[in-house]
Amino acid sequence: MTVILPEVLTLTQHKKLLQDDVEVFRPQQCPSCGKSELWCHGHYDRKADYENCAADSLNPVAIPRFYCSYCCHTCSVLPECLPPQRHYPWLIQQEVLRLLLAGVSIRALSRRSQPSRWTISRWWRRLSSQFLIHADHFRSYLSFLGRITTCQQFWGHFLNSFSLSSAMLSLHHAGVTIP
Repeated sequence: MTVILPEVLTLTQHKKLLQDDVEVFRPQQCPSCGKSELWCHGHYDRKADYENCAADSLNPVAIPRFYCSYCCHTCSVLPECLPPQRHYPWLIQQEVLRLLLAGVSIRALSRRSQPSRWTISRWWRRLSSQFLIHADHFRSYLSFLGRITTCQQFWGHFLNSFSLSSAMLSLHHAGVTIP
C-alpha cells in the first residue's frame, strides 16, 4: 500500500527531508488496519530523476517503508512529485499531456522527450478510461469544470489551473484510483 506525502514537489526537497527529518514520512496510522505506531522498515531505491544528466542525477531516490506490527502489512511513503508504480515523475507526465492536449502527436512527442510513444499512449489511455470517475470527483468542488463534457477539454482546462500531482493527490485521498 502507498501513502502520498503532500507538498513534497521536487526530488531535491524529498532528499533533503529524508536527511533532515525522516519522521515526517511516518504515517500516523496504518493504511491497512488504522492502528498507529508504525515501525521504520528501511527503504527501497527508485530511479526517478529523468531531468538531470548522470553526473547531476539524484538517482537512486530512497522511498521510505513502514511496517505495522498489528496487521503485518508494510506501506511505502511517496513524495507528491512521484506517482505510484510509474517511472516518470508527475511533472514530466503533465508536460507531455499538455502538449498532447495542444494537438502535438504522440509520435512527435516521443521524438522530443524521453518517454516512448507506447508510454505516452498508455498514460493517455489510463487517463481517458477513468475520465468520468475523475470528472465527477473534481466537479464536486470545482464548478468551472461542470459543463465540460469531453476528456480532452476537461483535462486541458484542469491542467491550466492545477498541477497533475495535486490532482492525483486529491484522487488518492478520496480513494479514487490513480491512472
